[in-house]
Amino acid sequence: MPDAVVDSNVLFGAFNERDQYHDRALPLLRAFDREELPRAHVTTLVLPEVLNPTQHRRGHDFAVDVLERLSESSGFTVEHPTQEEIARGEALFHGASGIEYTDCVTVADMRSRERRYIYSFDDDFDAFESVTRLNDVADPFA
Repeated sequence: MPDAVVDSNVLFGAFNERDQYHDRALPLLRAFDREELPRAHVTTLVLPEVLNPTQHRRGHDFAVDVLERLSESSGFTVEHPTQEEIARGEALFHGASGIEYTDCVTVADMRSRERRYIYSFDDDFDAFESVTRLNDVADPFA
């Protein structure tokens, strides 16, 4: 099955009803769960961006449920960037003024794994020619 990457703002928005992206993110999460979209890859660098604020807003038990849902869903895979991917991301970070560290490592990870698509509401990813950002329930492989 084809695959894509999912950014923290999609996950955080889906799990937090008061988030500005909730109404757009929840249908994405459900489509991934139902395997209607490419397999969704989430890096371990993105997880704290989702779990920490979720825990502060909704409590520890809810954050644990979010982690379990992502880990158990057949539509998601949690992956660890390699040291090489992190080093490449750090190099991108040095040259990408205003783009967050995690986003740079995510792009380096995507390039290493030959992934082009990321579901995100963050337009910083548009700065990278090798990345195509999607922000609605669309299967780029269909």
